[in-house]
Amino acid sequence: MIGSSLKTENLKLSIRGAFITHRGGVYGHNEDACYIGGPRFGDAMIQAEPIELITNDAPVVAVADGIGGNLAGEMASKTLVESFSKVSFSGQNQLKDHLRELDLQFYEKGKDDSSFSGMGTTVAGLCFSEEEVFAFNVGDARLYRKQDDYLMQVTKDDSIAQVLVDAGELSMDETRGKNLHQLTQAIGGTLEKKEIEVHTYPLKISRQVSFLVCSDGLHDMVSLDEIEAIMNANNSAMSRVNGLFRAAMENGGEDNITIIWLDLSVVT
Repeated sequence: MIGSSLKTENLKLSIRGAFITHRGGVYGHNEDACYIGGPRFGDAMIQAEPIELITNDAPVVAVADGIGGNLAGEMASKTLVESFSKVSFSGQNQLKDHLRELDLQFYEKGKDDSSFSGMGTTVAGLCFSEEEVFAFNVGDARLYRKQDDYLMQVTKDDSIAQVLVDAGELSMDETRGKNLHQLTQAIGGTLEKKEIEVHTYPLKISRQVSFLVCSDGLHDMVSLDEIEAIMNANNSAMSRVNGLFRAAMENGGEDNITIIWLDLSVVT
């Protein structure tokens, strides 16, 4: 295993994968965005696109799900993913500071312009910093790690549903369809100043490892069992992302949908 004690500046990881961001089947606009080799947003995508990178050129891979209404949500998620083009991170604390600065920026913009009142976004992703590889999230966008034929959720939601799961009252799949996914925090999204908690999760990277990053437009529409079945029925990143997207749409497509599948391998 290659652990977080190794400096990632001495470690190159090849990233092959695919992604899609789409408005879904109900809304007329897309408040989701993602960052994978650059900022990606808008309504134009109709199928997954392939991606191939080396981690030296990809400090972050992330999914953002805007909240606060059409203009405000789109602006928040777009601003967040665009911000990753302008920074690099030495470790967890620097990424946390960056997201807290965006949180304050969104609050100030909403205070100054009522059309952006409550603007905010959730986020989840991977960071390849100078010190380590780690996952991160705020809100209910998620990152999963593939373990054999199963997916392990790495991130933990900031939601009422997660509170109930932690209390042992429901499983996460049992919360689907029960209107329990109200957020307990996001980047921005409030009318008062607050201190957000950015969750980070140090990762050990094996010679080959795969991750799924997605907005709630996937995991609210498609159960974990269904996601795993689609994953195991398809071998390529493109076919997995397209299969997951079709399943979310067939199950209602009630929200914007953003999906990233990543296959990482160590470059020797």
